[in-house]
Amino acid sequence: MVAVKKISMVDATVKLNYNSIILCYVISSIGMSFLAAIAPKGKWTFFSWHPFLMTIGFYGLMGSAAVTKKLGGYSNTKLHGILSSAGLFCAFGGLYIIYKNKENMGKDHLTTNHALAGIVTVSGCIGAMFAGGVFLHPDFGIDKTNKTIR
Repeated sequence: MVAVKKISMVDATVKLNYNSIILCYVISSIGMSFLAAIAPKGKWTFFSWHPFLMTIGFYGLMGSAAVTKKLGGYSNTKLHGILSSAGLFCAFGGLYIIYKNKENMGKDHLTTNHALAGIVTVSGCIGAMFAGGVFLHPDFGIDKTNKTIR
């Protein structure tokens, strides 16, 4: 005999709302990142990868990760970590692009408030990723059962 799991109306509504929110994140992050990428010159250039990857990483992937974590549970916690880490790796790609672009143009690095804010933000995300992996990972985290910080 096969066990069938009953899904309540609340569970179905939460799943529908979650899917709708994630779909909005995906569509809007792709659209916004493309517009941000071509806005400076009206066409795609090497620099265009910087705003594209940063928007996809921080808004699309990390935003989806935050919404996923709100659902709670083991698999959602793991998906949260995967999505936010993927967002951070997109940000690394965006940093690499802007670094190479500055090198190619012979310009100095970290001379604007935008650049400094970007470095501080990415550094904070690196710290959060390592802290989440070491302390809060649902399989092997040191504080995985600590309800105060979860």
